[in-house]
This record gives sequence, structure tokens and C-alpha cells, in this order.
Amino acid sequence: MHIINQTQYGIVFKCSVCNKIHIEFNNFNLNLSESEYNRFVEYIHELDGDYWEESNKKSMYRRKIRIPIAPTRTCLMLHADELPALRQLLVLPGLDSRVKVLITERPLWQLLVLPGCVVEKMLVEKLQASVCWS
Repeated sequence: MHIINQTQYGIVFKCSVCNKIHIEFNNFNLNLSESEYNRFVEYIHELDGDYWEESNKKSMYRRKIRIPIAPTRTCLMLHADELPALRQLLVLPGLDSRVKVLITERPLWQLLVLPGCVVEKMLVEKLQASVCWS
């Protein structure tokens, strides 16, 4: 077992037996291949939590940030304060601590300028098309 990262909210480790990367964050667990993990990390760091909080403010769900897990009908549900904690936990293997801090301070989507584009829709489509969660 190789620990990739650990915070007060959970742990990310790679199992030497099954070769999967396991994510434990608060009360959920995901088990991903390395390529699935890398795409999931990218997606989470690009996710616009403020957009989803606003879009879902009238939803009956207490947690307004929905993260679909393709191809299932399962979604991870987060509060606004949980998204930065998840970003802090999810880092790419081999990054030094300076890079870990940089990528958790601000979502990557804030660095993008895409006039007339709905970034979230593109990211959800990208995730659903590229990740196999079976």
C-alpha cells in the first residue's frame, strides 16, 4: 500500500494487490484505476462549486454540489465547504507540497476564459464520456 495523500477528511492510497487507487472522503469511498483517478482529480479541481450552489439553491437536497458518477445514477453530494476539502485530498501522485497547495487554492476553471461557454456542462460531458466507473 502506498499513501498518496491524507488529510483530516480522508485518505487516498494505491493498493499493491489490486493496483487501484482508493479514495475515502468523509462517508464515501471510490476505487479507481490510475487513469480514472487522474481524470476524477482533474474534474474535481475544475468543478465550479459556486455555480452549482446557485443552480441548485432551490433543491430539496441540503448539499447543492452534485458530482455524477458515470455510468451509474449515483451522485456525490457536497456542501460548499466540502469541495475545497476534497480538492485538498485529491492530488496527483508525485506532486510536491508547493504544487498541492497551488492546485487546492483555486479551481482550475477560474483560470480559464471561455466566452459564451458553459464550462460546467463541458466538464460533466467530458467526465461522463471519459471515465468508466465499473
